[in-house]
Amino acid sequence: MSGTCIVQAPVSVYQYNNNGERLIGEDCCVRLHNTGNFTFTFDIIEGSTVILSADIVSALNLQFSLADLTLYFDIRFKSKLHNLKLIFHSVDDLRRYINIFVNSLFEHANKNRVSASDIPDIDNYIESLSLDNQNTELNDDDDIFDDDEQAGGNRNTDGGHNFLLRVGPRTDNTMVMRKYNNHCDLGLFTNDRDCQFRMALPTISDESNQALSANDMLTNNNDHGLFVLDNQRPYEVFNLNLDRGMVVNHLDAIDSSNQQQRVDHILHTNYGDSSAPTFVGFNNRNTMLFDTRVDKPIVNRSDYKTDNKFTCGVTTRTGRFAMGSDKGIVRLYKEPCKTRATVNFQVNIGDDPIIGLDVSPDEQWIVATCPYYVSVFTVLARSTGKLAFDAPMKQDKSPVTRLTISQRDQQRIAQVNGGDLLPFTSAKFESKNGKVVAIVASMGNALISWNFRAIENNRKPQYSITFISGEAIIDNQPFDQTSDILYMSPNQVSVAQRQQRRH
Repeated sequence: MSGTCIVQAPVSVYQYNNNGERLIGEDCCVRLHNTGNFTFTFDIIEGSTVILSADIVSALNLQFSLADLTLYFDIRFKSKLHNLKLIFHSVDDLRRYINIFVNSLFEHANKNRVSASDIPDIDNYIESLSLDNQNTELNDDDDIFDDDEQAGGNRNTDGGHNFLLRVGPRTDNTMVMRKYNNHCDLGLFTNDRDCQFRMALPTISDESNQALSANDMLTNNNDHGLFVLDNQRPYEVFNLNLDRGMVVNHLDAIDSSNQQQRVDHILHTNYGDSSAPTFVGFNNRNTMLFDTRVDKPIVNRSDYKTDNKFTCGVTTRTGRFAMGSDKGIVRLYKEPCKTRATVNFQVNIGDDPIIGLDVSPDEQWIVATCPYYVSVFTVLARSTGKLAFDAPMKQDKSPVTRLTISQRDQQRIAQVNGGDLLPFTSAKFESKNGKVVAIVASMGNALISWNFRAIENNRKPQYSITFISGEAIIDNQPFDQTSDILYMSPNQVSVAQRQQRRH
């Protein structure tokens, strides 16, 4: 392999597949190469035979255990998942390899040499990869999934596919947007464990009866309405009245300077509050505050001059704000429309975008979803008692807790997806009486629940998992006060049930 070898170590190599773990090579060597221009590759060789050669950003789900001298990672090759495990000969070898590997990831991502100011973020990132602080078991009162497969709900196979899920607790509605080749329908279901179909609003259209191709929606008017975005008309926001079953008007995305602003996504000004006359919109660069009571509804916006590559966002119950990017950065703001974040959290390094964010009811925790792992971190500065939305954390910034699933469960998911691994859907906090009890996400046809108590105690949690017969899950929504999880796949909407663990 070309380039300069910057670290190497003897290892034994194992691969996990659907039949279990098997030895690939006992006397191998893993090497990391600097190939110039802040690009790095690694290879695994046995004698003169190259077992694997890849770019470092191709190594997914990197995790290690100094106690077991083990490094885990995954590779996707030709649309197939390959789970690998390296056993090092010494703690020093493994520690040195991890340190140089992560330093190389930082240099690749930033296109610059690592400096002293990067060291705290690098140390925190390395700590997030460690498996040596793992909870060994679930608590007796944890809500868990039955590992057995659960039956899915009734499927709609009419040529469309479900792709947006929203809940309206004030009207007891679950709302599902279903997309077809040239139009979208909206289905309404009960917002409970029965998830019974109520009615469909066919062919959502604007005031001129032109069909909309929806790409986002947001409840309004105390859950009696929906704001709908059309990806073909990104400078308009359409107001769908659910009681009348029709779009009654639209907002032109114009600011006070009479400039149009593209809107890619919309959020409540305060998390979950559909009663306010204002809402937040954003695109890849800026955030905007809309007020439905004025003619030029964008009454405030940020003024970033460069592309932030924003991919997702979330507001808190008091109107604080977090944004995720395709560079793995979570930016925290006291409120929308600021042009400078209060605190930045680096939750990954490399090419993994943040695809979803959620915030705990007490606003002290954030969960960020990347395609193949989930990151959780606290935003409460313990020395000051202040939230990172409002004030810098400085030395109080703690490492993120990285959540993923075992190689065995990854293979179980991959087997129903042609051997490849589907990405996580956006992870959500599950709360009871305002207190977070779990984090729930889906991957492929599996629903996964991680115990939050362990995370609060600075340990990596155990998880429970269940498999839904049929299709890959697109989105989920935990029910407050119960152990049930509402989920949506391309052709079904149903509820998965959990039970309390007892001995």
